[in-house]
Amino acid sequence: MKVLFCDNSLRSLINFRNDVICSYAKDGWEVVLVAPKDFEYHPDYGNIKYIEVKMHRSSKNIFKDTLYFHTLYSIYRKERPDYIFHYTIKPNIYGTVAARLCNIPSTAMLPGLGYAFNKTGGSAIARSLYRMALRFSDYVMVLNRYNRDVVLREKIAVPRQLILLKSGEGINLEYFDRQPLETLHKSDKTVFLMISRLLYDKGYSEYVNAAKEIKVAYPQTEFRLLGNVDESYPNFVPASVVRNDDEVGYINYLGFKSDVRTSLYEADCIVHPSFYNEGLSRVLMEALAMQKPIITTDIPGCRETVDPDRNGYIVKAHSVESLADGIRKFLALSEDERKQMGIYGRRKAEKEFDVKNVIAVYKKITDRLQTNQDNHHE
Repeated sequence: MKVLFCDNSLRSLINFRNDVICSYAKDGWEVVLVAPKDFEYHPDYGNIKYIEVKMHRSSKNIFKDTLYFHTLYSIYRKERPDYIFHYTIKPNIYGTVAARLCNIPSTAMLPGLGYAFNKTGGSAIARSLYRMALRFSDYVMVLNRYNRDVVLREKIAVPRQLILLKSGEGINLEYFDRQPLETLHKSDKTVFLMISRLLYDKGYSEYVNAAKEIKVAYPQTEFRLLGNVDESYPNFVPASVVRNDDEVGYINYLGFKSDVRTSLYEADCIVHPSFYNEGLSRVLMEALAMQKPIITTDIPGCRETVDPDRNGYIVKAHSVESLADGIRKFLALSEDERKQMGIYGRRKAEKEFDVKNVIAVYKKITDRLQTNQDNHHE
């Protein structure tokens, strides 16, 4: 049996879905990964194959998109996988149609609704293409109830197709575990950390301005920022802006790291002030697994990770003052209260966000395929 995973970024495919990918490889499936190459990848198993493709994530050039579609169609015809999983807008649209033309069953995932569904800058064309393409998909996965409701309201999918992954894309609770890092040095300051692609939609300005306000009254605080500038997205934060905010001391910019565990451990609290169309925030799930209290906004994909006052705080989106108030609440906590928040968060992660739950959903989809094939051969 052969399974193919198609995404708009190899880095994202491995970062978010490597546990799923490896579970298939471990079970003896041939695994094919199709995505643009944006980092060096060395497969964990010999039966994982990577095929590089060219794709322009935010381009609206019909000729480039047509070339991408034909590339996927050619790959699918040559590889003949038994099943395909697609992620993000262009693979979901063009890949699903290509799979249908090749008579290969597939599932599409909307990790988040993203820019295409923004109220101000959303694309009616993109939504129309979704409606056209995803009717050919066996299933459509979404990561929170709000996104499920939008997909139904926009007629992107019908109820029988929809799968709500309540654990989001899940996290590996053994990998994100505080214990191996206990010997690392922590700062004497209270350290706040934001991990994100550097987009204004992720709350960059709110974080910087809240940091500026807090540091006046609480000089023994540090606001760290970890993430990469994503110039392919329409609302990215220019590197010059980040550099300036770092130089004047509002934030401490750490650049990009593929392994964020040490940075998570060294922080006292994780801040995620996003108002982006999230699926289910991975960084917040990782923070909980690492026993870190969290502060995030009252939007779908973020609020699901917080039990207020138990493992963190929910603040208003777009509001510097509300974010600053949440930070002040955390600063007022005793060391033991902070520790208890972290312990509660780890338990929540174990109960709700284990990647093993997500793998079970994938396997249920492909097990049906195997059952159908067995029945056909009888």
